[in-house]
Amino acid sequence: TIRSDNIATGAGKGTATITATAKNRSGAVLRATCRVTVGTTVTPTKTPTPAPSVCRHSRSNKKIVSVTKQASYLEDGKRVLQCKICGKKTTETVPGYDRVEMYCDGKYYDEADDDYICDYEYTGKVIRPTIRVLDRKGKTLKQGTDYSLTYPKNAKTPGYYTVTVTFKGSYCLTYKPHFWISPKEPQITSLKAKKGGFTLKWKKPAYATGYEIRYSTSPKFTKKTTRTVRVNGSSTKSRTVLRLARNKKYYIDIRCYRKIKGYTVYSYYTATQTVRTK
Repeated sequence: TIRSDNIATGAGKGTATITATAKNRSGAVLRATCRVTVGTTVTPTKTPTPAPSVCRHSRSNKKIVSVTKQASYLEDGKRVLQCKICGKKTTETVPGYDRVEMYCDGKYYDEADDDYICDYEYTGKVIRPTIRVLDRKGKTLKQGTDYSLTYPKNAKTPGYYTVTVTFKGSYCLTYKPHFWISPKEPQITSLKAKKGGFTLKWKKPAYATGYEIRYSTSPKFTKKTTRTVRVNGSSTKSRTVLRLARNKKYYIDIRCYRKIKGYTVYSYYTATQTVRTK
């Protein structure tokens, strides 16, 4: 017996001859004969299910197999992904990076920000600022996968330093954000009133090469009421300021600076002290 799925079956094992006859359009009889051996049951071969035309699996199930165009600053790239489950390949857009930020004073700054100032005070220890990179959609890139960091060696003395951000993988180019290490502020040891003036003494901090004394009749140190005296040389530890109004209250503070490789790095100002002239 011939089943509808074209499988031959028999009552027992053996060989049989099967003859098929048919007539063509002209009425001629056509015959075809074949010998069939009936043995063990034959399972029909299943037609494999074709792979889906579109991969529906999540991004976490896909791996990067090639990068056709690396992304750069605000310029998107392209890369090819392959699904680990179905094997389907797809093309993905890689958003260009937008911000290379440095962490300082409890906040991340990018050099393009108007208030960018990454200034670390001298501590005697090597300073390695935290860096993070964001793409133009706000996603944080992965250090080690998308970029690597090279810090300056022995960045602990006051001065100007840069960190090299080298992009790799799906990203290209390099970027060098900078930061400062400022000397520690001086310590005021004495403030005495004089006739029409005052004398200020201080203790020299490490790495200072000069000082700026600021005095004002306003506690807010407004531009119109404030004057600055610059003291060159690290060995000087006192300065007398005269020709001021008599019997007048003045607000005074001081900071130091360090000149190195064409840059001038300033410390923070000390806490404000007051004196009334004689």
